[in-house]
Amino acid sequence: LIVVINGLPAKITDSAEGELQIGELPSGFFRVQVLLGTYSEDDGISGVRASSMAECSMRAGGEPDADWDNERNLWDSGAGPEGFTPYVPAVGKGDPASEPIVIMVFHCNRPDLLRLQVAALNTFMRDKFELLVIDDAPSPELREQFIAAALEAGAEHVATPDYFDHSNPSEVVGKVVTWAVQDIALKRFGDRVLFLLEGDML
Repeated sequence: LIVVINGLPAKITDSAEGELQIGELPSGFFRVQVLLGTYSEDDGISGVRASSMAECSMRAGGEPDADWDNERNLWDSGAGPEGFTPYVPAVGKGDPASEPIVIMVFHCNRPDLLRLQVAALNTFMRDKFELLVIDDAPSPELREQFIAAALEAGAEHVATPDYFDHSNPSEVVGKVVTWAVQDIALKRFGDRVLFLLEGDML
């Protein structure tokens, strides 16, 4: 396990360790990423099999409210805490740029838009690419249409698992994307360049 706090590796466990503990953190705002993968001083983080991220705040007793509010506003603005360094994974051995770009398109109810997307990509993309259609269709009939459209485009069709709860559309979108990246992209494509494209973007 590799723990990255505000963009900097903070803890790397030995492969034999069964648990992970982090010592006391100072007061402040933190973006904590936990990754299952490989770490070395030369190659950085590579071979990521799974990852998760959380944002949290730590406040020490007696801290001035003004300082806390200023830091909170900075975080909410998207700038992050002062000194925050974005996490950039190391490039593995070889040249990922020489491989075709992996494009994942996410669809649920408009097979006609998939056909338009494919036409646009074939017209304007100058790089070689592989296309995966992530199909979250709500009915068997729509799913069959996406299968046909993917076959017509020479794309790979991938149906989402049936355990997703679709009662909250905003939440399920995030779950589908997370599943696609963690269960498909990271496991199958490693360091390849990955492009995520919403179904209604042409």
